[in-house]
Amino acid sequence: MEEEVHRLLEDSAKCKVERKLTEALTKAKEAASKEKKIRQLRENAGTLDQVNIDLTFYVFYNLVNMYHTNGLHQESLNSYTIILKNKQGYGRLLLNALSGFVIRLHNHHVLLVS
Repeated sequence: MEEEVHRLLEDSAKCKVERKLTEALTKAKEAASKEKKIRQLRENAGTLDQVNIDLTFYVFYNLVNMYHTNGLHQESLNSYTIILKNKQGYGRLLLNALSGFVIRLHNHHVLLVS
């Protein structure tokens, strides 16, 4: 199943490059859904320690990126919050990324208002 998540992530990135933004977001959501199923299966089997934390991070980071690219800023921020709550040490990295995101969002808003 992890291979399918990887494939969906690659497809999502490819669609973004090809400017198929809605399709890129759909693939990102599918990857997130499948990754969640993997975590649930491992939790039910008592093997939650075998969850691929890096894959979880990449899935959510891609989802954040695709939400942002599609102009869905609140959903993007909600997904960032999920990543920041992760206790695996990604919080600091994403806090920096979020800071840049908020600055870009603010600058974009200022340009629209001007």
